[in-house]
Amino acid sequence: IPADVPRSTTAPRWIASAPLLRGRAAANGIVFELAADEDVKVWRNRVRPVLTVRCAAKTTEVFVMTHSAASVVGNTSLHTVQVAFDGGDAPAQMWEHSVDHDALFAPDGSALVRQIAGARRMTFAFTPFNASPAVASFSVAGFEAQRQSAAKACGGKR
Repeated sequence: IPADVPRSTTAPRWIASAPLLRGRAAANGIVFELAADEDVKVWRNRVRPVLTVRCAAKTTEVFVMTHSAASVVGNTSLHTVQVAFDGGDAPAQMWEHSVDHDALFAPDGSALVRQIAGARRMTFAFTPFNASPAVASFSVAGFEAQRQSAAKACGGKR
C-alpha cells in the first residue's frame, strides 16, 4: 500500500484491559482503547491514533494517543483540538499533552465519556507538529455497554 493511501481495518472494536502501574496490572481500574478507523499523516509518517478511556484511582481520563507531538500553542502544554460526534459541530477545545508528547488529554474525561457513550462516530482533529491538520475518525458505537464497567471501576461515577 502506498504511504499516502489510508489503511483501514475491519470493524474497529473497544479493547478492555487493566491499567499498568509500575509494570504490573492495577488491582482497581480499567482501560478501554479503540483504534481510529484509518491512519492519519503526521510530519514524516502515518500513524493510527488510539482513543483511550482510562479509570484509575477513581478518576476518569480520556485521551487520544496521537503518536506525534502536537503543534505548539504559545508557551503552554495546551493544544487546540476539535471533537465532534455523529457529524455535529466541532468546537475548538484546549487539551493538554502527555509527558512524552505522544497523547492529548481531554480537560473533562467524565463529560467526554458521556458524549462517547451516546454516539456512533467521533471525529478528532488536531495539528501535528510541523504538519498539516489531521482528522481521526473513531467508530465509538457500543461504548455504552463498556461504560458500565468503567463506572464501576471509577467508584460508581458515570
